[in-house]
Amino acid sequence: MSGIISDNVGRASGLIKAAGGGGGKIGQVLSAMKLDTQSFSSTSWVDISDLTIAITPTAISSKIFWQYYFVGASTTNYGLSKIVYGDNSDLTTASIHESAGIRIRGTSGWGYTSGGDLTTVHAIAGLDSPATTSATTYKVQWWQHGGTFYVGRPVTWYDDASTFASIGSITVMEVLA
Repeated sequence: MSGIISDNVGRASGLIKAAGGGGGKIGQVLSAMKLDTQSFSSTSWVDISDLTIAITPTAISSKIFWQYYFVGASTTNYGLSKIVYGDNSDLTTASIHESAGIRIRGTSGWGYTSGGDLTTVHAIAGLDSPATTSATTYKVQWWQHGGTFYVGRPVTWYDDASTFASIGSITVMEVLA
């Protein structure tokens, strides 16, 4: 499909028909990319550099659709990622059910390995209602339970020009009411 928007040409031509009246139209789309490697060994939440983006909604009724993606690896223990909204709230405090109430919570996590690398993909999306027309920042954070986690690398034991790296990204879209 070409991505050209049209009101009078059908999908068979490869053109996308414009949405009818009402809400749900995309007002703006912003994206940031992480092109380097970053290591984490902290048992507290730390920002993943370059996975932060600010968007200024055009209307108080707008919602913000967000999504993030990155690949990483560790040889020990587990970790969690999460999205933090502009008002410093996140999904882990209100939206994730935790009956025991004592576990560390994140929006995307991974398990434990007792040997070798555990490579993981973190990809999640959600919808926020910031109720503002002021700039709102969204950022991705990481929490590591012992050992070291490497964002942007599929392996921990070998890092030179012959290995490959991955690109991380965060994207926000204003959804008009």
